[in-house]
Amino acid sequence: ALYWRGPVMDLFDGRKWKQSKTRPSVTSNLPNKTGPMINYEVTLEPHGQHWLLALETPVTWDANGARLSTTGQLLQDTPVDRRMSYRSTSSLGASHRQNSNPIILEQNRALSEQSNPRSIAFARQLRAKVTSDAEYLQKLLQYFSAEPFYYTLRPPSLGDDPIDEFLFDTRRGFCGHYASAFTLLARAGGIPTRVVTGYQGAEQNPVGDYWIVRQSDAHAWTEAWIEDRWVRFDPTAMVAPDRIEYGFDAAMERRNEASGDLLTNSELLVGLMMGWDALSTGWNRWVLSFGPETQATMMSFIGIRHPTVEHLVIIMAISVTGLLIVIGLAQRYRARPRLDDLLTAYNRLCQRTGKVMRVRRPAEGPHEYLAAMCKQRPDLAGELRTLFDMYVRLRYDGNNDALLRQKFLTEAQTFRPSVLSAVG
Repeated sequence: ALYWRGPVMDLFDGRKWKQSKTRPSVTSNLPNKTGPMINYEVTLEPHGQHWLLALETPVTWDANGARLSTTGQLLQDTPVDRRMSYRSTSSLGASHRQNSNPIILEQNRALSEQSNPRSIAFARQLRAKVTSDAEYLQKLLQYFSAEPFYYTLRPPSLGDDPIDEFLFDTRRGFCGHYASAFTLLARAGGIPTRVVTGYQGAEQNPVGDYWIVRQSDAHAWTEAWIEDRWVRFDPTAMVAPDRIEYGFDAAMERRNEASGDLLTNSELLVGLMMGWDALSTGWNRWVLSFGPETQATMMSFIGIRHPTVEHLVIIMAISVTGLLIVIGLAQRYRARPRLDDLLTAYNRLCQRTGKVMRVRRPAEGPHEYLAAMCKQRPDLAGELRTLFDMYVRLRYDGNNDALLRQKFLTEAQTFRPSVLSAVG
């Protein structure tokens, strides 16, 4: 998975995580080029802060005025208030020795003893049962996997001891809840840890052969100092697939099914949207990222020898108008939108189960519908759980296993619940 590193939070007041006010630069002993190396170029949209996104641990970069902090952040001297482009090389196995500074490590062990007392007591009891930091961290991951935690984008509100309430009362939250709780538990066990925010994953644009990172890819995880290096731990990934509740993707699927929206379902317009994004990205690279000489060369190709701002606006307006015309024609002659094979198989599975059991409600996610069916038809609970577990793992957990995908498609197609054995 692609982990795009952004702001690092290492101060905790019992309720919220914050960044240290002083983030000194690594002036010597820069990360070594060890492990797999990744070369890439980033086009970053303006966000008004000093941080730049980078994969894993950056070892080289060409962004002017950028520096690497002791928390592993790539920072710029001035806020990013305009679109910018930079190249970087990152190492998946690098770690700089400044991170072993005793002052920094002690700061990353700090706790607010007056807050979240249940979490701290639980962590210290668990830590006393193991002999190493690595074993303790694995026990924490197992805890999130074994206990009934749920991933949801609609978590309940939390009070004065938010981690206590999340761990022992609500057990519902998104990545920020899991990273925050895991980091506190690790610190209570004496291990230096910090919360890292950024983005996970990306969508490939086949038209331009590049990756798009969206706000919906925002993520948070934990880094722990073990064996003289910082190691990433992602507790959100430990949540069981069948405990992923109604969220953004499910909402979009249901909206698309109900509306038949061409702009989101049509393969034609998805291609057009990707094409437009590729055109926009190319425009940014040529017109905004390069100097006046290159801009003039590009403009001369279309007969404009002395380009002005007005020329650029006119060209963009013509491009947008052309795209809207194509979309209008596609809407006029559109065929029935096609859903992807996973969603199609899932919908047909729900249609068949709905004929002999309760019909799936429009706002009902896989977990809720599965629970209702298992209650109504306990004789089919085993088969249903297997099918729905495969679907959730493939649809929401980022599992790209081709064999698992084919297994689900085949078994979902052949599953035929018996009418004669229906209960009630």
